[in-house]
Amino acid sequence: MTRSHLHIEHTEEFKALEGLLRAQNEPDGLMNLIRNPQFEFDLNLSSRMLNYHEANGFIRFHREGTAGKRRFSLVNALGFQFSLYLKRVGLNNDEIAQFNEVLNGKDERGISDWDLVVYIVAASIGHVDIWIKRTLNLIPGTGKGSKIELTTDENEDFFHLSKELRETFFNGQGNILLSGKSALFLPRFVFEVDKLRDQLGWEKLSPDNFKLVQEFGEEKAEKFIDSNAVMVLNQLPPSEYTKIYDIIHRDEKGNHFGIEIKPLKINPKTRFRSDKLTTDKEELKQAIEAELRFLQKMLEKLNKGG
Repeated sequence: MTRSHLHIEHTEEFKALEGLLRAQNEPDGLMNLIRNPQFEFDLNLSSRMLNYHEANGFIRFHREGTAGKRRFSLVNALGFQFSLYLKRVGLNNDEIAQFNEVLNGKDERGISDWDLVVYIVAASIGHVDIWIKRTLNLIPGTGKGSKIELTTDENEDFFHLSKELRETFFNGQGNILLSGKSALFLPRFVFEVDKLRDQLGWEKLSPDNFKLVQEFGEEKAEKFIDSNAVMVLNQLPPSEYTKIYDIIHRDEKGNHFGIEIKPLKINPKTRFRSDKLTTDKEELKQAIEAELRFLQKMLEKLNKGG
């Protein structure tokens, strides 16, 4: 599906999603969920800064009346982060406001380009990482000629949307950031993503819990998909781990361990004592095996405690 302001890279994953989206005559459960403002995502801004960003066209939100509280959906929250990215790469406030206007224009189903962007990155979480490549050629006052491309090609100049999605849910230590109403979003999110992946034939985020919800009804999603189950949302796609680690080891229980090897700038004549220092392949093998056994015991202990 190629739209006037959105280009989607031709990959097998994207083709499958595009075909499914074409067949939808109205927003499905995942689309409705990511656009639902009732979960009240927090932009961590003061009222003064909210007013400032609203005046500059950086944020979109739902509001009851003219003086009600601003309520932000997941689509709104990620849209604000994209606005900040556009500011960092040199667009002025008017250009960003114009671009947001065209990206959020609705089609006959009531779905915008930006809705589709967030839908696709949500469906792909943990499966493939997505970046936004900007192709902006703004005509002053119109926003025409502006395009964004969804791509799986990593580039430091692109907007890493998958990373922003994970960081909306988790902090750097892997703890869930959401609380209150927004915390109720995650169990439903896992289920809606898996419901879509069931149609696509993709690996599910939580296959066992998906079966339980299917059997006992969707209203049970929060019961079966608890805080432990939603931690899967913070996992990287397998392809991303291969970029980080030189070796990935899978043990007999299916646990994965990443090993990074890098040279250290230590004077070869330096003498020091360390149980981590090995001088031949057999010592190296034994040291790695000992470290793996320690980590395996820690995992078993954590799993029993959970």
